[in-house]
Order: sequence, then C-alpha cells, then structure tokens
Amino acid sequence: MRECGEAFKLAISKKIHFEVCPNSSYLTGAVKPSEEHPLMACKKHNASFSMSTDDPTITHTDIDDEYWLALRLGLTPQDIIKTNHDAIDNCFLPPEEKKQLRKWFDQLNGLA
Repeated sequence: MRECGEAFKLAISKKIHFEVCPNSSYLTGAVKPSEEHPLMACKKHNASFSMSTDDPTITHTDIDDEYWLALRLGLTPQDIIKTNHDAIDNCFLPPEEKKQLRKWFDQLNGLA
C-alpha cells in the first residue's frame, strides 16, 4: 500500500476500503521504523480506511493501542472519528443498520 504504487491509486479511485493494523505493520516488518506508515498515505489521499488489531493474543495490542500509535504517527482525533465512520460505511450490514450504528456511534462520542 505504498503511496506511489499504481495499485494504491487504483484502489483509491475505486473507493476500496483499507483496514490498517498499525502496530502489526511494525511488528511484522512490513513497515520499517524509518518509513512513513501507510496510514498517513491513506489520510493524505482521503482514502477510506479503518484501524484494527491484527491478532491481539500474539501482538498484545488492543484497539486503544492502535489509536495511540496512530495519534503519535500524526492522525488527529478527528481522523480517528473519520476512520470509524469509514468502517461503519463499509461494514457488511444492511443500509438501515449502518445508519443506526452511525447514529449510535455519533451519540456515544458527542457528535450528534
């Protein structure tokens, strides 16, 4: 998912949703500490993406750890809200249930 890659550009043009596991990217060596994390390319290009843990029993991380890392990498709290909206918009639920879930999420987070 490199920013300059043709596949990345094509995926963005097709509005394909990305699921990013920030800690796992480093733990597996998929992203080197000296490299910009791909989630920043997602933000830069306004791609649809959400964050998740990979395998918490192996990585010893939870979603809070992923959010904290994302904040340290340069995402804002508003970006994290957007990633959750993107997740809701792209989950496998009927449209009415997505609408209800988004309303609940926004109310829970003081956005409604």
